[in-house]
Amino acid sequence: MGQKQLDKVLIQNKSGQNVEAIAPLIISASRSTDLPAHHSDWFFNRLSAGYAKWVNPFNGKEQYVSFRECRLFVFWSKYPAPFTNHLEELEKRGLNYYFHFTLNDYEAENYEPQLPPLMERIDTFVSLSERIGPGRVLWRFDPLIISDKIDIDELLERVSRIGKTISQYTSRLTVSFLTPYQKVINRCKKRGVILDEISREKRDVILKAILQMSKEWNIDLFTCAEENNYNEVGIPNGKCVDEQLIVKEFNGDTKLMNFLCEDTPVDLFTGYKFRSGLKDTGQRKNCNCIKSKDIGKYNTCLYDCVYCYANSSSRMKEKMYDLHSEILGG
Repeated sequence: MGQKQLDKVLIQNKSGQNVEAIAPLIISASRSTDLPAHHSDWFFNRLSAGYAKWVNPFNGKEQYVSFRECRLFVFWSKYPAPFTNHLEELEKRGLNYYFHFTLNDYEAENYEPQLPPLMERIDTFVSLSERIGPGRVLWRFDPLIISDKIDIDELLERVSRIGKTISQYTSRLTVSFLTPYQKVINRCKKRGVILDEISREKRDVILKAILQMSKEWNIDLFTCAEENNYNEVGIPNGKCVDEQLIVKEFNGDTKLMNFLCEDTPVDLFTGYKFRSGLKDTGQRKNCNCIKSKDIGKYNTCLYDCVYCYANSSSRMKEKMYDLHSEILGG
C-alpha cells in the first residue's frame, strides 16, 4: 500500500513543546486566502520552521500541519508576483508545486478593487509560465459574472481577450459561475451591484462559447464545483487538486506516485491505475479534488473582491490581516 495522506508525527512548536501534527503529502495554499500575494514571507518562514498551525474556521480548534512528508504544494493566487522570487527555495528542497492563477477582467466595474492592473497580472502570468512551464500555471476565470453592467457578449469578449494573450502559456482553463452565498449577496447590494440570476440556458450559451475558444487555443476546459452537470455540453467538472495533472507533471516523484497509484505499475503510455478513496470528502459536495490539507485562513486577503466568500467584511479582513502571523500559525 502507498503512504497515507495524513500520517501523524511529533513536532516541536515555537514554545518548545512536543505536539502532534498531521503530515500530508499534498498541501493547498490556499483556497481560503491569496497566500502567494499577501503572505509569502509567512509561508517561507513556516517552511523553514517545518510546520504551520491551522485553525478550523467552524469550531476554532487548532491543528499543527507538518511539512515533513509534503511532496506537493498547490497554490491559488490572483497575483503571485511577491512569491515568485522565492521559487528557488521550493526547488532546493525538492518540492513540487503548481499554480491556479485567476485572471478575471472586472476592472471597469471595480469588482476586484485592490488588484493590480490587468496587464500587470497578465505579465506575471506569462513570466511565471516561462519560468516553470504552461502545465504548472493553470488559468482560472472565476467567477463568471453577469450583471447590470456586463452582459453575456461582453463577458465572453473579456474571456476571449485574455485567452488570446495567455493561451500559449497555460494548459487549461477552469471556470465557474458566482455562488450566491448570503454574505456575497449582501456585499453586492451594499456596493450597488445588481447580479443576474443566470439561468441554465444562459450558462449553456456561455460555456459553449468558451469551449469553442478553448478548442481554438488548444487548452483543456473544466468547470469547478458546479452544481449542474455540463458533460453533455462537452465540459467535465474539473479538479483543482488533480491526480491526472499530478501524474503528468510529477511522475518522477515516487512518494506521490505511491500515494496516487496502485502498487502494480502501469505503463505511462496507457495511464496509471489510481487508488480508490482519493477524493477529498472535506470539500464542497460538488468538488472533485483529491485529498490535500489547506493551511490558509479566512479574512486574511486584502483584495476586497465583491464576490468573495472567504472574507466576512472589510473591517474583519483588515483586523485579521494585521494579525496574520499569529492567526496563520507563525
